Amino acid sequence: MLAALKLPAPPKLQFLLQVARPTSTMAAASAVPAAALDFLKFVEASPSPFHAVAETERRLNAAGFKKLSEREVSC
Repeated sequence: MLAALKLPAPPKLQFLLQVARPTSTMAAASAVPAAALDFLKFVEASPSPFHAVAETERRLNAAGFKKLSEREVSC
């Protein structure tokens, strides 16, 4: 029975971005903030907790953060 159950695939980022982008008839004040679009990109790149950690690490590295080892003495 469970094998026959078909769940819809989660929406892809491209669809979400199309919905989120303002059209010429929308007021400029109703435009989706860049942070919201960035969050949608993060969610798209993070289908599992493992992917969420990897994406977070990638973003922190890109922003110039340095990975610290738990074995290094910080004092």
